[in-house]
Amino acid sequence: MIEVEDDATWAAGPLIVYELRFEDGTIYVGQTGNLDKRLANHAGAWRTNRLLAAKMSSGVGVRCHIVWRCDDRQDALDHETELIAMVPPALSLNIARFHTVGVGSNRSGGPRRYGRIDDDRMVVCSWCRELLPARMYHTDRSRSTGIASRCEDCTSVLHRERRVAIERGSTAGEGYARAKSECSKR
Repeated sequence: MIEVEDDATWAAGPLIVYELRFEDGTIYVGQTGNLDKRLANHAGAWRTNRLLAAKMSSGVGVRCHIVWRCDDRQDALDHETELIAMVPPALSLNIARFHTVGVGSNRSGGPRRYGRIDDDRMVVCSWCRELLPARMYHTDRSRSTGIASRCEDCTSVLHRERRVAIERGSTAGEGYARAKSECSKR
């Protein structure tokens, strides 16, 4: 059960902007019309925000703080964006709204990143499911986060298994499948 603090009684409306504050200092900012349903989804929704889901299921203490109530979706989005901007990047769990590094944006509207990622964010690898620092990933300008979905170790295993499969006369797809099963067993 998550403790909910509601300081937004001075404003009214069906939309809520909230903060999840974890004992380790990390913060997630979100907006919703149904807080109970959204909190339940955060605990098990690996496909939306894996880092937040891992944090929610890890047993780290969490408090929910309702910051703002409003009637308009754009107003809620503006308040959410303001709050995310105030959270230091190293403590933010809002993976889809990372702070921009570099200049401009990529074609998908996400931040443009150059070279290595040198911040303290933690990211869950899509293959081995390990929670690793962002610097353990390659950059990927096609993704809204600017970070590849696989960690560098899993990417190395993938390239090695593809190369070995082709050398043996198999297809690269067989190497891909072998690499993915190897990484998921870690």
